[in-house]
Amino acid sequence: MKKAIIYSIAALAMMMAACTSDEPSTPHDADRDQGIPFSATITTDAPTRALTENASGTTIDAAWATGEKVALVYGDKVDVMEVTKNDDGTATISGTLTGSPTEGSAVTVIYPASAVDATTKAVKTDLLTAQDGLFATIAANLDLRQSSGATFIVGANHASLNGTVALATQLAIVKFSLTDGTNAIAAKSFVIKDGSDDVITTVTPSPAASEFYVAMAPASAAEFHFEASDGDFTYTYEKSGVTLAAATYYQSPITMAVVAGTMEVTASGYSGIYDKSAHGITVTAPSGAVVMYGTTMDEYNLDASPEYTNAGNYTVYYQVTKEKYTTVTGYATVSISKAEAQISYTVASISKTYGDQDFTNELTNTGDGAVTYESSNTAVAEVDSKSGKVTIKSDGSTTIKATVTDGDNYTYATKTASYALGVGTATMTVTASGYSGTYDNQPHSITVTAPSGATVMYGTASGTYNLSTNPSYTDAGTYIVYYQVTKPGFTTVTGSATVIISQAAGSISFANDAVSLALSATAANNTYTQGVTNTGDGTVTYSISNNTCGASVEASTGKVTFTQAGSVTVTATVANSQNYTYATKTVSYTLTVKDTTDTNGGIPDNDDYGDGGNPF
Repeated sequence: MKKAIIYSIAALAMMMAACTSDEPSTPHDADRDQGIPFSATITTDAPTRALTENASGTTIDAAWATGEKVALVYGDKVDVMEVTKNDDGTATISGTLTGSPTEGSAVTVIYPASAVDATTKAVKTDLLTAQDGLFATIAANLDLRQSSGATFIVGANHASLNGTVALATQLAIVKFSLTDGTNAIAAKSFVIKDGSDDVITTVTPSPAASEFYVAMAPASAAEFHFEASDGDFTYTYEKSGVTLAAATYYQSPITMAVVAGTMEVTASGYSGIYDKSAHGITVTAPSGAVVMYGTTMDEYNLDASPEYTNAGNYTVYYQVTKEKYTTVTGYATVSISKAEAQISYTVASISKTYGDQDFTNELTNTGDGAVTYESSNTAVAEVDSKSGKVTIKSDGSTTIKATVTDGDNYTYATKTASYALGVGTATMTVTASGYSGTYDNQPHSITVTAPSGATVMYGTASGTYNLSTNPSYTDAGTYIVYYQVTKPGFTTVTGSATVIISQAAGSISFANDAVSLALSATAANNTYTQGVTNTGDGTVTYSISNNTCGASVEASTGKVTFTQAGSVTVTATVANSQNYTYATKTVSYTLTVKDTTDTNGGIPDNDDYGDGGNPF
C-alpha cells in the first residue's frame, strides 16, 4: 500500500500527464528538428541551483550552471532546453520547440530533464527508488524542480513563456549518519520503507559508507522503517510522526539496533580408550565468537575446554557469544575407558664396544605403569633402575630386563621385557719404537706408549711376556724385544721392536815410535815397556821382529827384555771386540839398545840428548 511519500511523486506525474495527450513522445534535444525557436527566463524558489553543502554544513546552496537541461512538457511533446546561467541568479533556457503551441497554452518546466518519463510525459515514478548516496548524484539527477501555471507566448518566429517562471523544489534532501551506538555503520545498503514495510528507496553506497545523502519526497506525520546492512549484520530503526518539507536539507544521525544473527555452533564430545592424551570437547563456532566453558551448568568461567586424561565420564558445558549474535549454550561429554597396555623393546639385541657412551634402549610402553630396570651381570653393565640408562663396565654379555607394574589407567598382561647386551673389547692405540745407534756404553731399550691404566709386559722370546720391566742393552748387537699391552675391556695388543747397537770405531797408538836405551850392566834393568793407547776394548797382543838385541816380549803386556846392544821392532796387534772395530789393527815402534854402562838406572837415552858423560 502506497503512503503519502510515494503519492507526492505519483501526484506530480499525474498532474503533468493531464497536460499532455496520450500519444507517446520521446524527450529529445529540440535542435535536432526544425521547429520554433524558443527562449525564456527561469528562476527557482531557492537562492541556489547547483547543489553544494555550505560552509556551515547546515544548508545546501546551489546556482544554475550553464549546460544543464530542463524539459518543457506540453501537449504530447517533451522538448529539452539548455540552461544558460545569468549574472542575476536567473537562467535563460533556449532551444527549439518541436510542437506547435498556441498562445496561452499550458506548459510545465521540469528540472532536470532526465527526471521526465518520455512515455508518460511526467516525472518518473521510480525516480527515487534506487540511489547511490552521493551528493553529486542528487545534484545532477534528483534535485527535482517544477514550474506551475506557466503558459506560452507565441510570436511569428519565436516562442517564450509568460514572464520569468519560477521552478519550485519538489524534494527534501536528508544526510544520514549511521551508528550502532558505539561504532559507525559502514552500510553497503540502506533501505527506506513506509509504515507498512513497503520499500520507498534503496540506497547502495559505493564504497560502503556511514554517511550519505538521500533525496526524499515531502511527508507529513509519516512513519518510516530503516534497514541497513554492512554485509555481515542487519540494523534497524523506526520513526513515526516524521515531517519532511520540500526544499529543506536535513541532517539525521540515527542510532540503529543490530538484528542479532544466528550462529551455527556444533559441539562434539570424546569417547575412547585411555591413551595417555588429554581429551576435551570440541566446539566449532564462527570466527570472532568467544567460547567459554565450565564444569557446572550455567557457570562458564574457563576460556578453554577442560581436558581429561584419566578414565572416567565428564560433562563439559559451553557458552558461545559474539557481538550482534544470539548466545548459544550447550554441553558435550568426555568418556574415557580403561585400556590394556604392554611393554616391549623394538631392539631385542644390542652390541656395544667397551668405552662407548651411556645409552638407553627405548622401551615402548603403551600404558602409564611404573617401570624398573635391572642388569643380569653388573660386572659387564649397570642400568639405572628408573631411567633404563645403561653404563658399560667391561666386555662381556648381560641381559637388561624391564619390569612394569599396573597403573591407574592400564593393566599389563605381560609385565616384563628384556634385551641382550653384548659388549666387545675396544681397540687401544699403542705405539712402539726401537733404538738404533752406535755403542756408547749406555743402556738402551725399546719404547712402548700405551693408554693410561694399561699394563705392559715384555719378553725376549716371541709369545712370552714375563718381564714387567723393559729390558735394556749396552753391548753392540741386535736385540728383539717383544711386548704385550692389556687393559680391561680392550683388545690385547702385542708386537715387537728392535734395539740395534752398532760397534764403535776404536784405535791403537804408541806415544813414541822410536826409543833408545843404554844397555845396563844389571840384567834386571834391561827391560822396557811402552803400552799402546787403546780407544776401544779390543785385546792387544805384542810381538817383536828385526831383533838384534836378544830381546823377548810379553805378548799381553808389551814388556820387552833385551840382553845386548842392538835393536828390535815391537808390534802391537789389536783384535775387534764386541763393541769396537779397528780400521788399523797394528802399530809398531823401534827400540834401540846401546852398549854403554848404565849410570842412570835404565833411563831411556833418546836421540834427543847426546851422551855428555859424568861431569861430577
